[in-house]
Amino acid sequence: MAKLSTSRLDRVHKSVGASVNEMKKIDENQEKIESFLKMRGLPGEGDQLIEIDPMLISTDQNLAGRTIDKSTEKYKSFLLSIETDGLLQPPTIYLHEGKIVCKFGNHRVEACKDLKHKTIRCIFLSAKHVSDDIDSAEDDDRKFMENHQSKKNSPLVYASWVKRKVDMGLANDQIAKRLGKDREWVRRYFKISEWPDSAKDYIKNFESHFNQSFLHGLAKRSSIKEQDLLQILREKVTGKEEKKLPTRKGAEAAISTKKSSLVSAFDELCKKDTEIGQHRELVKKALMELRLI
Repeated sequence: MAKLSTSRLDRVHKSVGASVNEMKKIDENQEKIESFLKMRGLPGEGDQLIEIDPMLISTDQNLAGRTIDKSTEKYKSFLLSIETDGLLQPPTIYLHEGKIVCKFGNHRVEACKDLKHKTIRCIFLSAKHVSDDIDSAEDDDRKFMENHQSKKNSPLVYASWVKRKVDMGLANDQIAKRLGKDREWVRRYFKISEWPDSAKDYIKNFESHFNQSFLHGLAKRSSIKEQDLLQILREKVTGKEEKKLPTRKGAEAAISTKKSSLVSAFDELCKKDTEIGQHRELVKKALMELRLI
């Protein structure tokens, strides 16, 4: 692409409302894009993981005319997340009408620009992949990772995603590395994914009551019965313990203790009342037949 002369830039900026400096910047950026594509041989036959200057990526193509509001707490939190944890999921980009356009991860790209990242890792889609509809599983995966970066995934979403990756044959170490977590974190979410549907449905219905820390605490337990798990979950929501039904062994122990107390009380009564004491054995036999002692 030929570089525009200053006089030509003057004519163009009058028609589009851009300043001469802005037009020069656009022109120089386009040259960088063409040089970058030529040097890397892009787009290729297959998708490629590449390092690229985020300033070369356009994020307006897939926002349907919307702009990213960078003044919100949500965006500031997003910036902090990338600054602290790094860019965990590479944005997906492709070539469109001479521009490198972001398909998935517009917010991530803008955040990296604001954080002055010189290069970021991106997935550069092949021309064929761009023309085809992206598989829904891949689409869901990208959305999951974007929500992970902005901390919007719920515990059940994490559990489901971890289980899906384990079922695909990924090791805990691989999953942990991708999410920036450790193996124990992955193991606990996998255990949550295998909880009975009744428990997962209850968590879903009262989602605001269950944070990651609480659920991970339950997942630490070696084993827990469905009835006990549901009871713990209900107690968390209601804020009070449910009355537990005694076991047979516990009930027998309670009855034995009560009988022992009654026998002691009867013996004391016999000592104090001589008339009852004279007929102690007869009265005791009658009480035993009534199962009072």
